[in-house]
Amino acid sequence: MDHEVMLNVSEAADGSASVPNLNLRLSSFLLGYCLMDFFEADLSSKRIYFTGSTTASCPQTKDETLYLAFASDLPAAAHSYVFQIGHPTLLSFAKLLLEIEFGQSIDLYISSDYSKTNRGTWAELCHMVDQLEDERNDSYLQAVRGCLMVHQQISGALRRGVADGKDAELAVRKELYEQVVEKLEAALAESTPRSAKKRQRSESPEPIVYQQAIEEDTARTPAVKVAIFDTGLDLTHPYIVASRDRIKDVRSWLPPNRTADGVDVSGHGTHVTALLLDAAPDCDVYIAQIADFLPISPDQIAKAVMHAVNEWQVDIITMSFGFLDEKEHGCAELRDAILHAHASRVLMFAAASNVGAHGTGPAFPARLSNVFCIYSGDGMGNCTRTTPTARRHLYNFLTLGEAVESAWPKALSKEPWLERKSGTSFATPIAAGIAAFLLLYAYQTLPWRDAQKFKEHDKMRDWLFHVSNERGGYNVLSVNSFFENRTPQERRMLMENLLEGRPWKT
Repeated sequence: MDHEVMLNVSEAADGSASVPNLNLRLSSFLLGYCLMDFFEADLSSKRIYFTGSTTASCPQTKDETLYLAFASDLPAAAHSYVFQIGHPTLLSFAKLLLEIEFGQSIDLYISSDYSKTNRGTWAELCHMVDQLEDERNDSYLQAVRGCLMVHQQISGALRRGVADGKDAELAVRKELYEQVVEKLEAALAESTPRSAKKRQRSESPEPIVYQQAIEEDTARTPAVKVAIFDTGLDLTHPYIVASRDRIKDVRSWLPPNRTADGVDVSGHGTHVTALLLDAAPDCDVYIAQIADFLPISPDQIAKAVMHAVNEWQVDIITMSFGFLDEKEHGCAELRDAILHAHASRVLMFAAASNVGAHGTGPAFPARLSNVFCIYSGDGMGNCTRTTPTARRHLYNFLTLGEAVESAWPKALSKEPWLERKSGTSFATPIAAGIAAFLLLYAYQTLPWRDAQKFKEHDKMRDWLFHVSNERGGYNVLSVNSFFENRTPQERRMLMENLLEGRPWKT
């Protein structure tokens, strides 16, 4: 079968990257995804070409297209899932990564079958990696090593049993991602300067406040861990790549007959994740794919909640979904999981719904007393037309959720891959990000034991109430109200008052 792939890469017009190795790492990372899609093909350097031209508007920049044209030269499909030392595609890709590293061709022959020649080439490439590791041991070399050794993990996964060819393909791709592509992503992050690793805080809600409040060096402070329950993530989006070191895990709970590999096919999850990283750029993010276009059943989401609490040990869960009928099958299990999360001092945020005044109130689980119900507003703090009516005598936290611009998957949009979206789904990650920001500030300001108390729902609720302004029955979140015109000593005193149950605002 013939294949053609085109990938966009930009580099300096003189042929050198503006940041050393950055474009080479980006090219390797993009090629890694080709390996996942075409693990039966000849992915050698002789199949790769760069085409492009310098633009008149920016003569220092050249838009390059990485062009691949190749055919599968491997044995028939019956042998496609045999993986052992000398696998032609894995060997060719490991050789390609080393050629990119050295900047020149490596004169080693690779045949299209498992010959003695391939085993000799495998040994030569392993020796090259050994020599490089004497000088350094970064993620890029780990990716090359992973490519040379991943046949062991793939064979083990296939031996453990798969139902059909589709399951086998998913098993192969999973191991290729974990052993090769994920390490290439880490190598790209390592090659990105610190100033580019984080999105510019000028894009974040109230960015100057964050920049002034949070110490630039957060290495000594435990990171706030946030789980995002949504439609997955586009890991190739530039915004996400720039924050790749913050994405700690991506796991799917979708059934096998749906896109259960964490890839965002709808765009919702990518948009939400970028909004969270805008509001809290120093948090650690864990992606739980519990939807593609529609969420899975509540009892399956409950399993994801338990994993986030017990395995990831997150501090915050943000849920941009809801069920209007709490009697739906599985809601009891989800309620129990949320009770467990609450008892484990995990803060939970959920979207109220987008039915305006036509519903009976917020959706489930946002209507639960141990979950922060988040409403959507415009830039002036007014509720949007679709946000539910504020509840009497309850906390109704509202933040920006109208025409919010954020990342959108590259496969679903055009450069610069951004979309504006509205609804409580998009207000929820911003509210969760504000809570992550406040929790990190507590970690940096208070003794550890005291700061941990803000992981209790009631304590964080009181703090959010004190960083909000009342408008039309809603509590409009604005961290400016806490940080402006107060010295660090005054802020600390107010936080201590909250912990002691002595609020300064009633």
